[in-house]
Amino acid sequence: MKKTFTILIVDDDPEIGIMLKIMLEHKGFSVIVLNNAEKLSETLSTHTIDVIILDMLIAGLNGTEISAILKKNPATSQYPIMIMTAMPDAELICRQSGANEFIAKPFEMDNFIAKINSLTVHL
Repeated sequence: MKKTFTILIVDDDPEIGIMLKIMLEHKGFSVIVLNNAEKLSETLSTHTIDVIILDMLIAGLNGTEISAILKKNPATSQYPIMIMTAMPDAELICRQSGANEFIAKPFEMDNFIAKINSLTVHL
């Protein structure tokens, strides 16, 4: 039996969060969407999360700041993280923050799924 991976999406645009949730659930993933990072720690402690997807430009802490915080904390450093942004030239800063994957918006859903699958291959 194939494992169902749980993806946590943090994006302050509710429409993008809902759209990604629907698309990913259609592909067999379980998805939790947060509209900000306020409940991130609580969500990580109460759910089994396999992959975290962060929007780079979130109000408050941005995705690269969240990624850096998660990667520096031994309790959360193991989470695979992908950062998505409408800034196609932001890959270097995203990778420097500890992100394992990067995708520029707009993106093809097949490419997005392939990047998620690359993050789950060793889980």
